[in-house]
Amino acid sequence: EKVAVVKEEVRSAAYKANVVKAERDALRLSLSVQETTQKKQVEQLQTLIEVAKAGNQDYSISNEESIKQTLNVSEQLNEQAHAEMQEMRAKIARLEANASSEIQNLEQKVKVVEAVLVGEVPAKRMRRRVKTKMKAAGV
Repeated sequence: EKVAVVKEEVRSAAYKANVVKAERDALRLSLSVQETTQKKQVEQLQTLIEVAKAGNQDYSISNEESIKQTLNVSEQLNEQAHAEMQEMRAKIARLEANASSEIQNLEQKVKVVEAVLVGEVPAKRMRRRVKTKMKAAGV
């Protein structure tokens, strides 16, 4: 009965790990789309500056300045998105590490419980060692 409970905990932890991986992949895709969109916006603004310079004799310096300010704002947003991406990557790494350690702990519990139930520990001394290990593993 304990083995079934522990195995269910292991399955649950594996499911959580898969959910974390799916969230990570979704975040990566979202960040990739954001970066691509922002790069295209920067390219469009740079093209606007070049077209305005080449095609307009009365091109004013103030117009160029306003476009450059817009470009700077876009670059700042890009930097902010990059910082958010770094935070998300750190969060993903923490989630993966937690899920991995939880799975390892549960697998250790399963091994200890199975060893006791199968009777691989015939001597009293060994049984005491296993009980100690079980207590240490939190079983």
